[in-house]
Amino acid sequence: FHAQLVHQDRRHPLPQNRQAYMALTSTRAGTALLALVLAEVVPLGQPHNWVHNPRSRSGNKASTLIPGPAKPTDRDPHVQVGPGQTFEIEWTTGHPNSIFYFVVVSGADEDYINYHTEELLDDYVNSAPERAYKYNESIWAKYHLSCSYLYGEANCGDSKSCKNCGQGSEEWNEANYDVYKGLLATNSSLYANRSKVFESDEDGEHGVTAIEYTADTLSDDVRVAYYNSDYPWIEAVHRFTVEMKWAQEFDTARFDIPARAGSGEYLVHMVWRGYRDVIDVDVLPSEANDRYGRAASGVKWIKTDHCQYQRGTYESEGRKSWRVPGRTCFPLWPGNGYNASACLQACVDRGTSKCEAANVVPLNNPSGVVDFLANNVNIPTDIDVGNSGSPNTDCDPSYMAAKYPDLVNRCAVERA
Repeated sequence: FHAQLVHQDRRHPLPQNRQAYMALTSTRAGTALLALVLAEVVPLGQPHNWVHNPRSRSGNKASTLIPGPAKPTDRDPHVQVGPGQTFEIEWTTGHPNSIFYFVVVSGADEDYINYHTEELLDDYVNSAPERAYKYNESIWAKYHLSCSYLYGEANCGDSKSCKNCGQGSEEWNEANYDVYKGLLATNSSLYANRSKVFESDEDGEHGVTAIEYTADTLSDDVRVAYYNSDYPWIEAVHRFTVEMKWAQEFDTARFDIPARAGSGEYLVHMVWRGYRDVIDVDVLPSEANDRYGRAASGVKWIKTDHCQYQRGTYESEGRKSWRVPGRTCFPLWPGNGYNASACLQACVDRGTSKCEAANVVPLNNPSGVVDFLANNVNIPTDIDVGNSGSPNTDCDPSYMAAKYPDLVNRCAVERA
């Protein structure tokens, strides 16, 4: 299983690179497992797009998992609303002229998101009858959130924060391009009060500024909701065009859940090129008082079955947080009741700046694994502990053999 460590005091995903996970692969009963505290989950390069807010299954990172990040074993909705109650989604705006799709589906129909291609979703949109265009009123229009605007030209040139915030075609977003109508007044019906849980360091030192698009620019977007007998699981499709290159800024819009099946579990499936994400939404019988959750203390793990972080998606080489003998790799086997609590606590104790993940993988692959992958186990035995170039023996097979001979012998017998 795969579990996400969430800081409950914000009910919001931690800033990028501040998530923690645990993963356990499917394996034969009795096979020994190894829990690994991971230093840092490495995101994909910045010129990609992702859901920025609210929380999402990817942890608000660019995810290439198709059809999307796995459903948590324990229900962990990112949004809760009542019938017809709106909520906001924010998405990053790199790659101009590319298309975002947000598809509303009942949780009972999640298996069908595997069919969501741009061609299928365009066909749903293009086949929509006139009555399906329920989002044509101005309050449903998208608008832009700029984190670089308030720096101004004079301040942005010398500010690394400004450039890291916007990452656009210019150093700062001056809001006078042809695509913009101007600043969006806070008393406008289009303006939505941004939830406090959406705020993060990625908003820049001065926070975000709402900028309205022109009507001509908004004509690129299409939002429809209706029943289509060819795609009966789809409740709505929202198609938005990325207008300008501001890779670290965001567009936002209001959404609702048609909820044809009544109250219950729903999801919004994000599709952008080869990237996918899922926002889990609970539709309540009546209006929700807190759409995105409420403050709590401490952290908790959120488990997802049958996955692990692959090599190359986490950083280990040279990280001080790996250099803790006996505190990086933890065996899980009948001798300790397959208890991973020591591993998870070690991750929590180091803090999210030093530990963001834990994998649980077979110490040896089961005998059914094909020969050319038989020894391909996701254990970072080559962790570099500094200039010496020596591996961290905590995860080294020789260390494990010396410290846990019964465990290693058991695995050897099972493999044979």
